[in-house]
Amino acid sequence: MGLVVKTAKVTYIQGVAEAIDKNTIKVNDETYTCDNLVIATGSLPIKLGLPGFAEAREAGFLIDSSQILDLPGLPKKLVIIGGGVIGVEFANVFIDLDIEVVIIEGQSSILATLDKELSKTMTKLLSTRENLKIVTDAKVLEIKNNNEVIYEKDGVQASETGTYCLEAIGRRPVTDGFQNIGLEISQRGAIDVNDNCETNIKGVYAVGDVFGKSMLAHVAQHAGHVVANQILKKDHGTTFKNLANGNTVIPACIYTHPEISTVGLTEEQLKEKGIEYNSAKFAFAANGKALADDSGSGFVKLLSDKKTKKILGAHLIGHRVTEMIAEICLAMDNDLTVSDVANTIHPHPSMSEAIGEVAEELDRKA
Repeated sequence: MGLVVKTAKVTYIQGVAEAIDKNTIKVNDETYTCDNLVIATGSLPIKLGLPGFAEAREAGFLIDSSQILDLPGLPKKLVIIGGGVIGVEFANVFIDLDIEVVIIEGQSSILATLDKELSKTMTKLLSTRENLKIVTDAKVLEIKNNNEVIYEKDGVQASETGTYCLEAIGRRPVTDGFQNIGLEISQRGAIDVNDNCETNIKGVYAVGDVFGKSMLAHVAQHAGHVVANQILKKDHGTTFKNLANGNTVIPACIYTHPEISTVGLTEEQLKEKGIEYNSAKFAFAANGKALADDSGSGFVKLLSDKKTKKILGAHLIGHRVTEMIAEICLAMDNDLTVSDVANTIHPHPSMSEAIGEVAEELDRKA
């Protein structure tokens, strides 16, 4: 980051910032004025306040997703509280290092926010790994002796001990130092913004995790471009579509083995909303490139509107699928139909052929 900042000729001041008003910032007892204020304070890991947790943190047993990147050595066993994206990604890293890992998840499945077929497939693939144990429907109660995680499942208490315990239950926006200038804050503690990332105060913008729409690096980077265009008054620069109402086309990628990428609505969400849709799936086991790469597990699943044929959601699991999702995002962002995708010539042999195959099937269904 230092090289990037220097190259861009940005003045960098390290310290704790506090907004005096929308045009005045105080850092380390020095005051700075500005025409436009961009708040990019990010997020921090959420911490549970259960019995023994404070003591376990102090002892170095209970760690967060930043601390786990700076361990003095590899643990013999890692206990993970939380089976969401962060927990499952780190579980994949450590089981690949032949370290015993236990995931304790409160919901009925890991990766519970994803399309159920993705969650089930990843669970099935992980279940073949001998050094991984997944406990779902479990309620964490406390930490004893600074290294024993006590939980309850089916009314019975059990425990897991380890070298470390990773607390991976999500992140919260950081708005410290900026609440006193009249910003509108959402119920989840994020700063409300419009499609241009501008807050309720003119000239004050928020980008990245702090606006809470999607805590992903590529969203933060895009937001930075949007704000720069706004400040420079570029009419045809980078923009967000439907950011304020939560309908922006944003891909999410999970770097597990195999990878997961997803965008739009899940099949469960479509059913809940009462939207009529068509669904199609193509397995990588029938894809020549995937088989040549010895990566035949996984699939591409597309969901389209029954009447308009527009893509409503895409859910992929397989080798390098994080490289494939952008094509679907482009189609969704520009209101293209499955016919448009099906009529796009996909190279052979390639993993992306699977997208064309699924689109063709949905086109026939429509």
